Amino acid sequence: MMYNSSAGGRKNARWSLKHKVFNPKAGTKVGWARAKQLANEKSLSKKDVLDMWRWFRRHKKNKTVPYKYKNCPYMDRGYLMWMAWGGDAEEHNINRIYNTIKSNR
Repeated sequence: MMYNSSAGGRKNARWSLKHKVFNPKAGTKVGWARAKQLANEKSLSKKDVLDMWRWFRRHKKNKTVPYKYKNCPYMDRGYLMWMAWGGDAEEHNINRIYNTIKSNR
């Protein structure tokens, strides 16, 4: 079964790709591949959903922009990658899909 990303998650991933030039050392190849997957509206596999669910749980602390970056949040590596993975919108979507998968086991 394949799943869809959220419109907000796609928008956030596009934002991060646009701002990557300001912080080129942020993230990993996996993170930027996920951003491209979301930005290009590629479907999510069950494995993608489970990987994303785990990633969001591990990196929840990165969703808050430190005060020193409030005017240029893309300079915070954690926040830039939070957005690359779809941000709050995609976290909500992934949690919804994960709960559906979990209840169908």
